[in-house]
Amino acid sequence: MASDPQGIPDASPPAPAFPTVRRRGAIAFVGVCTAQPTPIFKASGSVGTDQRERLQALLVELGAAGLCRVVLIHHPINDGATSRRRSLSDAREVRAVLRSAGAELVLHGHNHRTQIFQVSGPEGPIPVVGVRSSSYMGRKLYKRARYHIYDVEPGAGDRPGARFRVTLRTRAYDPVTGRFVPDGERVL
Repeated sequence: MASDPQGIPDASPPAPAFPTVRRRGAIAFVGVCTAQPTPIFKASGSVGTDQRERLQALLVELGAAGLCRVVLIHHPINDGATSRRRSLSDAREVRAVLRSAGAELVLHGHNHRTQIFQVSGPEGPIPVVGVRSSSYMGRKLYKRARYHIYDVEPGAGDRPGARFRVTLRTRAYDPVTGRFVPDGERVL
């Protein structure tokens, strides 16, 4: 969960733990921490003002460097994506950062189900994707394990203002064969 050495542009040591940055070619993975202590039966989270300010600056700088910015966050950022007791308390403020600074993709977990939304960005909609658990091996088809593979290519694709084309390929567990099999593809 740590940044690459020199993963945070122009940061003077010691850099804050979050957000983290890992660069792989033209892609910058930006990790955001939402973990907060909560009472029993509550699983909410928050990003916080300091981390949001660092996130804003990072996204702007990484975007200016021409990188594909993929934001990794545990809690979903969309209203109605989960119950209040399991929600991100400052989701509206996180969306405001994305609306201002931009990103090419936001990936979240927490809900253990496939969810695809969009939030506003400065150059058009930003896809927000959640995925089911990849470890559920039961026979209920609506809950079966899935994982996503993302192909990122330079170019606008079909979305005006986009600098990258992101294709999502889904693989799902097939209890009959005991293997993961292709289960759909879409351009985000």
